[in-house]
Amino acid sequence: MTFVLDESTAVTLQSEGVYRCSTDKRFWNGDAAYGGWLAAAVMAALQQEDDHRGMLVNQTVQFHRAVRNDAVDIRVSLLERRRTLDFWSVTCTDPVDDAVVASATMVCGEKPPSETAFNAAPEGFGPQSAGFRLEQRKQTPTWFGHFDMYLVKGIPFNPNPTPASAIWIREGDGRPVDDKAILAIVDAAMPRTFFVGEGRLPASTVTLSTHIYATAEELAKVGNDYMLLTTDSATIRHSFANQQSILYAEDGLVLATSYQTTRFRER
Repeated sequence: MTFVLDESTAVTLQSEGVYRCSTDKRFWNGDAAYGGWLAAAVMAALQQEDDHRGMLVNQTVQFHRAVRNDAVDIRVSLLERRRTLDFWSVTCTDPVDDAVVASATMVCGEKPPSETAFNAAPEGFGPQSAGFRLEQRKQTPTWFGHFDMYLVKGIPFNPNPTPASAIWIREGDGRPVDDKAILAIVDAAMPRTFFVGEGRLPASTVTLSTHIYATAEELAKVGNDYMLLTTDSATIRHSFANQQSILYAEDGLVLATSYQTTRFRER
């Protein structure tokens, strides 16, 4: 079985280190591609490199401009190889005018076990059945139709006491979670501006940094189970907002964290 995320992030080799990925309207955010989709496509390109090894430790993407054309070209280059870590650079361009739409750095490597350990426990949230199902409708992004999502904290488009929210989430077609899926999932949290005032205050991501702490064995244990994505903000002002998330397995294990800076425009 071919899963939707894999279909939509399939890449073809154009030249050495350069891959093309067709944009997929199933992963659209308004009139442009979903940022989490582009982050996953970058990972898909890196996985084609013969020199790629290990699991993703960090990916940081800067979004230069919206992706609105039929494809994006992804250029991958190895910056430095250490004993257990590799450092990569990525540039995404529009094939039509060769303009840079995004740039990224990635760190991949081994995750050896350690005796020193700590895991922050999530707050007590109700089960999926206690939440509000987020479904794809005319006014929502098309990628809502790909995920099973239940909102269990926060009321969007209303002034909440804090910008905190939480959703239970998994891929809707049964795809087991992996590095690439996490890159798409952590961007599923709504902008923090949706939780601090009435109405929809548009926001776009400037930079998104995702850190994956789970091993392949830990992700295999999760499979296609629901995961809890908690999101909050430290500050929203001067037209920029901080957004920080933690992705938990159902048993409370921290799988990944993400941090992004978004820019918003007041009407």
